[in-house]
Amino acid sequence: MKHFDTTATLSCGPLLSFSAHNWQADFSSEERAAALNGLEDGQILFLPNLKFSLNPEEHALFTADYSDPKAKNISYHPTADTLRGATGSSQNLSLLKRIIRRFHVQATGFIKPYFPPTL
Repeated sequence: MKHFDTTATLSCGPLLSFSAHNWQADFSSEERAAALNGLEDGQILFLPNLKFSLNPEEHALFTADYSDPKAKNISYHPTADTLRGATGSSQNLSLLKRIIRRFHVQATGFIKPYFPPTL
């Protein structure tokens, strides 16, 4: 199944749009080259059809209530498996970390096969 159509690729200034619909997309060498060249030219890879699923209890965490006002942002550090910049109950912080960890695993698995390790 084709997930990227080079004729449908949009280049809108800094955005380079791809039509991948799932996290196991299979890109051709030409498609990988277009993505890598775009990144090297300062473009952002945009995948508007690539969904990250959340269950109902996870949706409740998408509010500024869990952002520590003393922190610049909420971040996940995979090598230490730590969450920073978030505040809330231990149960909610654990759930938030699981969401971000799951996204990290999916996103890393998505790009690793296609890009050099330096990215």
